[in-house]
Amino acid sequence: MISSNGVLYELDYAEKMIAENRRLNHDKRIHFVVSDIIDLPLPPQTCDVIICFSCFPHFPEKEKALRAMKKVLKEKGWIAVAHFNSSEELNNHHRKSNPAVRNDTLPSENAVKQLFSSSGFMIDTFIDEPGFYLLLAQRSGLCK
Repeated sequence: MISSNGVLYELDYAEKMIAENRRLNHDKRIHFVVSDIIDLPLPPQTCDVIICFSCFPHFPEKEKALRAMKKVLKEKGWIAVAHFNSSEELNNHHRKSNPAVRNDTLPSENAVKQLFSSSGFMIDTFIDEPGFYLLLAQRSGLCK
């Protein structure tokens, strides 16, 4: 639920996804944005929280994506990467799936922790278990 003065930016690079979600959601506080994650059209330090639900494996340039998200997060803002599958389940599904997503995987625990750390985030929580994946991190330092 969005507070009465809150704003939710829903971002997707697929125009059809945004059109469908706009059709289903009429709350004036939701702003629908068609954009690539690397080209976020938001001013610096706009967001308190970013939720990457079932999308992080599909970012071809994960480090650039994290840096773009860091720029729009406020100081001490949070980012969550979440899935209803473990990394193993998700990666196996993608490998067996459509060739377009075959290489869209979640990095190993060590690799993802290094990626977030080098991109300016401090990891608070990391859960990777059957049926659930969550990485919760806080923005640290000044934007690069």
